Amino acid sequence: MTPPRCTLQILIPEPTTGRILLTWHRPSHTWTLPTGDLRVGEEMSAAAHRVVTDTVSIGVQIGWVTDIAVEQDGIFVLIPGRHVTGRPTANGPYSRCIWASRDELTRLRPPDHPGPAPSPTAAARGNRINPHLSLSNQIDFQGGAP
Repeated sequence: MTPPRCTLQILIPEPTTGRILLTWHRPSHTWTLPTGDLRVGEEMSAAAHRVVTDTVSIGVQIGWVTDIAVEQDGIFVLIPGRHVTGRPTANGPYSRCIWASRDELTRLRPPDHPGPAPSPTAAARGNRINPHLSLSNQIDFQGGAP
């Protein structure tokens, strides 16, 4: 039997403003937290470091798992991280990194999109941050992750 897919989503607030790091995932055309799968036999903290390095090339201090959602297509795990070194640079299937505030999360649009920002409902549908994870409870936009 194949083990269920376990996807890690790493929540990284900007140290001075509390805005969170998002990446543009080209294949799915969506903004997402730095995201990647846990590999068989891999420790959670090592996987979280690998995901951050592979997606945005920064140093982070990884926190404890803050939320888990089990769905038909796998297990989703939210892990806070504290940005400690480097400037985010998108890698692999990610083409752009931004820091976004709570208000900006509802107005995000594709990079280089000439039109107006989508409605909050459309923006939420395009957001790959798993809705079952209590993301809004995990972010203190003034001071970073708890």
